Amino acid sequence: MSRVVLLVLLLVMGCDSPAWGKVLFLVHADGSTAKADFALGATAVSSVWPDVFKVAGTIAGGRWGRALNLTSGTSHCAYDATRNLDPRRGTVDLWFLVETHKEGMYHPLVGWYRPPQQPGKKKRQSAFEVYLLNSALTLGLYTPEYKGHIKAATLKVGQWQHLEVNWDCTAGPGKSVYNVFLDGKRVI
Repeated sequence: MSRVVLLVLLLVMGCDSPAWGKVLFLVHADGSTAKADFALGATAVSSVWPDVFKVAGTIAGGRWGRALNLTSGTSHCAYDATRNLDPRRGTVDLWFLVETHKEGMYHPLVGWYRPPQQPGKKKRQSAFEVYLLNSALTLGLYTPEYKGHIKAATLKVGQWQHLEVNWDCTAGPGKSVYNVFLDGKRVI
């Protein structure tokens, strides 16, 4: 009898801190623009450099309906990170399709390239990028110095692939955890 009580007590103690998820930002790209469906911050989409690149549109033939069209070298897609991305802890989850590939081609998937300055003009908070280059997946971290993590990855040209990046930087300097999953398999 005491073993059952102990087991129940351990189960209850293990369940006292549930994992809570909170959607900060969501884009389905089902319309003619890449405007976010939901955002705690701004929903508008913009170009990284408005004077040089136009804003990416959407095309039919997405994984489910329409998709962002990032096939042109003259269009980009950027969203304001303020309130839409938590630099301390979070997850970015997306589907992507690479239509053509040759060795040496760079395929940027997701990134946070211009994090805001901390109060008092202190160093920037963490920033990251994930991209495919040749047969490798790279997680580039800016904390604020650059550190890259590169692992072999299978690029399936012409097929939809799933990417998930999650991070937890709440434990302090040098104790951050980053994970990158490709098609459900942890790569980095």
